[in-house]
Amino acid sequence: MGLTTALSSASGDVIHVDGTAKGGGTGTTWADAYVHLEDALGVAVAGDQIWVAAGTYRPDQGTGLTPGDRFRSFTLLDGVTLLGSFPPGGGEPGERDLATHP
Repeated sequence: MGLTTALSSASGDVIHVDGTAKGGGTGTTWADAYVHLEDALGVAVAGDQIWVAAGTYRPDQGTGLTPGDRFRSFTLLDGVTLLGSFPPGGGEPGERDLATHP
């Protein structure tokens, strides 16, 4: 998945997504990141940023979803910023590597 976005000036929460996370799945830190992007999109509101670690994320994976649903797609709300290309395990925006983690 290749996504390009710009940083938003609005203040809100940072929601973390990392398919390798083993924590509580609250999205509040990299250690407790959501493992499915769809779960983070489900709680995001305008002003939030979703930081996504390298990995493959599918819109049919997440809480209450049916795996293999070919008609699902990701929907990003207006005012929510999505930042990808973080290394597995997370990091800060300056550590994003678009070449290594497209």
